[in-house]
Formats: sequence, structure tokens, C-alpha cells
Amino acid sequence: MNLRQIRGIRELTQKQLSELSGIHQQYISEIESGKRSIDSMGIKILKKYCKALNCKVEITADTIDFTILE
Repeated sequence: MNLRQIRGIRELTQKQLSELSGIHQQYISEIESGKRSIDSMGIKILKKYCKALNCKVEITADTIDFTILE
């Protein structure tokens, strides 16, 4: 599952996610559109994103996987 899908399930706009996470809306847009790589996010930003979306991330050598927490 990708971050855009999780945001959709949580029924949040990019603006709402920006307000919850403290991550600039433009940055969120660039990640979701593929203009910026998730690999470039950095752990601090990735943690903010996941906390706001109530999801967890698993990073392996080959993949970055997101899971929704209930």
C-alpha cells in the first residue's frame, strides 16, 4: 500500500495531512506524485507522515512497505 492510498483511506486531504504532520503540502504532493522519491524523505519525515496517518513502515533492502494500524 502506498502513502496516497493510506491518506485516501483515512479520508484526509493533502492540506489536512500537512497540518497534522507538520510536513509542507508541496512536499506531500511531490512524494505522492512520484516527483520526489520516498527514499529521499529521511527517517524524521517518514515518522511524522506515519504518525499522522496511523500507519507503520517496514524498510528492507528492496522495498518500503506501509501498513495501516487500527
